[in-house]
Amino acid sequence: MIVPALIQTQVFCIKDYPVGDMDEKVFSMDAGDTAYVMYTSGSTGLPKGVMVPHRAIARLVINNGYALLDGNDRVAFVNNPSFDPSTSD
Repeated sequence: MIVPALIQTQVFCIKDYPVGDMDEKVFSMDAGDTAYVMYTSGSTGLPKGVMVPHRAIARLVINNGYALLDGNDRVAFVNNPSFDPSTSD
């Protein structure tokens, strides 16, 4: 993954850590920390990056009742990744 040098962030590749070897201190985060950046369409000017915090998407993945999925399930990405509902994918 390429991250622009001006962005001060740490990038972790989960696949580099064996199951059960995750250090809670390495992966600790706050609900207000940025989970991802979604860009606006730019219909009124230049697209703007909106920082979406973890607290805004936690309900999508924790006890949402939307679908019963576990680590053995695989799903297709069906929404345009520039469209906010794509976070449910």
